[in-house]
Amino acid sequence: MLSSMSSSLMEKMHKVHESTSSITSSLASQMSEELCPFEDKFRRLSLSTRKISRESGRRLSHMISKMGETIEQEIIGEKPQAPLFGTSYLNREWEIVTVKEMCRRLSLDEIDHIEMPIPEGAETSQVLDELMIRQVMEILPARAEGYPWVQIYNSEKHGFSLATLYRKMVEFDEDMSPVLLIIRDTNDHVFGAIVSSAIRPHEGYWGTGDSCLLWKFTGEVPHTRELRHFTWTGDNQFFVNAAKESLSIGAGGGHQGLWLDADLNHGRSQKCVTFDNEPLAGDKEDFIIQFCEAFGFRM
Repeated sequence: MLSSMSSSLMEKMHKVHESTSSITSSLASQMSEELCPFEDKFRRLSLSTRKISRESGRRLSHMISKMGETIEQEIIGEKPQAPLFGTSYLNREWEIVTVKEMCRRLSLDEIDHIEMPIPEGAETSQVLDELMIRQVMEILPARAEGYPWVQIYNSEKHGFSLATLYRKMVEFDEDMSPVLLIIRDTNDHVFGAIVSSAIRPHEGYWGTGDSCLLWKFTGEVPHTRELRHFTWTGDNQFFVNAAKESLSIGAGGGHQGLWLDADLNHGRSQKCVTFDNEPLAGDKEDFIIQFCEAFGFRM
């Protein structure tokens, strides 16, 4: 009896399915006939839409690919081929900076606790000791930082003569190197200057404000040895005047920041407009040179 009921139920379900299929087919046929005038338009619209979608997809894919390449280059440390901020000269790939500034940009905060090594050749100075050398290192132009020191002139070896100083400067082959001039007077004052290039005879004043300055150590060796330096004020450009009869560094208002005679024997230091400096040799303007030396830098 159960088997008979199951067969009857299956037959009814089959008839319902056939009726549903017939109705669905009939409705589809009717809709197709009614939409026939629009079918061609729908087909063309569908094709155009698919074409636009494919083109947009290709462009989007290309953009994502380029973005991925740029991000990958940034991660591995390479530069994108195109400049990030246009083609301005500000986008130069080199820049002169100090060692401390480089370490600051690299976020190396511990640089304050690291003692930088003394450059090769600096220890050959017969005036400066290690403490003094380290302080002088702090005021050197950025383009000279870390480079070996080269002794160009030494009054004990080469004699006290401005002409000899000029001749030794001519023999120095680093045209881009600043020059460190060091003087010790008969009262044990230690002072000097930094100039932008080799000290050679010129007509009139020469030099640049970013690489010329005067400096002095306070007190007398071996007592207080704090370095003071005096940079360009911007009020004039009387940096270096290398004449046959004298050498002058800084001037203005009838005063000279540092003046040396032709025999490198007598000198004078006054407050001048170029550097607004203190007199370098203590309280007195005039001094007698005991020792003089000059260093360049092997670039």
